[in-house]
Amino acid sequence: MRKLAGRGKLPDPVVAVGAGLTALAAYLVCLCPTVGPGDSGELVLAALRLGIAHPPGYPMLAWLGRLATLLPLEPALAANLLGVLLAAGAVALTFLAGRRLGLSQSAAVAAALAFGLSRTFWVNATGFEVYGLSMLLLVATLLLAQIPSGLYAAAFLLGLCLAHQPALALALPALVALTWPALNRRRILPALLLLGLGFSASLGILFRALAGPEINWGDPGSLSRFWQHLTGSQYADLVLGTPAREFLKRLAGLPGTWFTELGLPAVLLALAGIAGLFRGERRLLLGLVLLLLTGLFGLAHNVPDYQPQLLPSLLALVLLAGAGINRLASLLRRGRTVLAAALGVVTVAIPLVANLPLARESRTTLVRDFGTNILLSLPEGATFCHSSDVTGNAVRYAARLQGRTDLTVVSVERLLSRTYWYQLQKGQPAVFEFDTALEPLVGLPRPERIQHMLPKALGALLLGGPAIMATDMLTEQFFAGPLMKEDGGALLPLGIVAELTSRSEIQELKSDDPPGNIVLVLGWDPSGSTNRRNESLWQRYELASARRTYRQPGLAEVQLTYPAARNNFGMFCLDMGWTDLARASLDSALALPSTPELRRVILRHRSRLPD
Repeated sequence: MRKLAGRGKLPDPVVAVGAGLTALAAYLVCLCPTVGPGDSGELVLAALRLGIAHPPGYPMLAWLGRLATLLPLEPALAANLLGVLLAAGAVALTFLAGRRLGLSQSAAVAAALAFGLSRTFWVNATGFEVYGLSMLLLVATLLLAQIPSGLYAAAFLLGLCLAHQPALALALPALVALTWPALNRRRILPALLLLGLGFSASLGILFRALAGPEINWGDPGSLSRFWQHLTGSQYADLVLGTPAREFLKRLAGLPGTWFTELGLPAVLLALAGIAGLFRGERRLLLGLVLLLLTGLFGLAHNVPDYQPQLLPSLLALVLLAGAGINRLASLLRRGRTVLAAALGVVTVAIPLVANLPLARESRTTLVRDFGTNILLSLPEGATFCHSSDVTGNAVRYAARLQGRTDLTVVSVERLLSRTYWYQLQKGQPAVFEFDTALEPLVGLPRPERIQHMLPKALGALLLGGPAIMATDMLTEQFFAGPLMKEDGGALLPLGIVAELTSRSEIQELKSDDPPGNIVLVLGWDPSGSTNRRNESLWQRYELASARRTYRQPGLAEVQLTYPAARNNFGMFCLDMGWTDLARASLDSALALPSTPELRRVILRHRSRLPD
């Protein structure tokens, strides 16, 4: 055990509680009042129904979330409150871990709060996400590993870490380096057994799958599917899948990422900490550097929002910054405490001021409103296809709140998964064998395989109901796919979604001659009918949350749906020759917040209109 750097005026547990409550206050100020972006909707539903989320399943989070949703609150709000408590607990334990590693109280408080107020951790702490529990378990393991009598407890907690998020195994070399003096042959075997006992918590997804829960991602009800789900084999092309050029770009930009997350003072103090530890605590330095290097895994993760994978490395960085505060304070003969406190205040103040505006964006109902608005657009018995998980999760959550059980929600990105197909076809006649349908597509790029599987999915699932496409579906690959090219498909705008129809039906709308005597009596007007249907939906939509400005990528993605849908309707009207409707729709698209790129697209379409 390292000698603590002074006892401080207050007992460490009291200071730890104070640090945790400070972080808790920051999180509550920015608390999301309902379902948020990312995986929030899916995780809340998995907790509410004790179901199985996307790999690795997160069974502990689901059980804790289920307890939270027993509160008489909206389920997402109750789960979000649990999320902020877990994140605040991680901050409190970071202080105690820093103290066990030899930091002064000022340095440990600065390290803990700097981590808690880092951009990615703070934003994720405002809702129900996996990272609060991940870091709570990891920091608790790190803390117990520094206590001679805590090795076995640390081993058990490490098993829980791996059951919750197997990628945390990357921290194992760092933990071994930090606990090396306490390891010996007699203690290794019991520690491994306790690690296995903790890891057995992952069996929760196997047992729940056998019970056939409503939320059952991947159906891991057999040993093989359980292992595939736990290890995330469905994401094999994402793990370490970043192209070399993109990886090098991320690596070169890593210092900038650290500055964005923590601010320049923390990064400079970390460098001072490395220099100080190199002179006297090289084993501690090795452990923290190994933890820092886990960030390379995050950089190699082939997803746009890879930053949460960097959280263990940010933990190492703030602890090194705390060591830097110790080092600089030790250079003074007098005023060490004042200097350490001043450096600590600066280290915490920079991320607080820089990251608060972004975190406060979480106080929005944008995602719930988005799901509710889409539900308004979906006819009874519709099959709704989406590409973005944010869209799908928002709709599923809103449907749960409203009791809409008539809908089938399809994620086209999962159409290449055999278990997903079995889940979709449950209770319906099997139209074709998955392997037989996929075999001719082997060798095609993933987007093309998805587009070839989509018509088969609709053929299997449509039982007289309409097929509705989310706005995020309307990509170049979709329009180049067989559904639109070979099968004669066409899209009819329906608010912020689009109904799949045929080209012949669109041509009937475009015709100047009303089709049939009955319609003549009714005064049929194709443009009027189409416009009334769309305008009726837009008047019923909740748009107040969509008129704000968002920088969080998940929120901005949702917000862009609205001007994109308005633009799509304007393009549709242009193609139909309805210039007045096109002008009105494109002007309303320009009135909504959007990106410069989308605005240029809308203006380009607007320029096609006659003066």
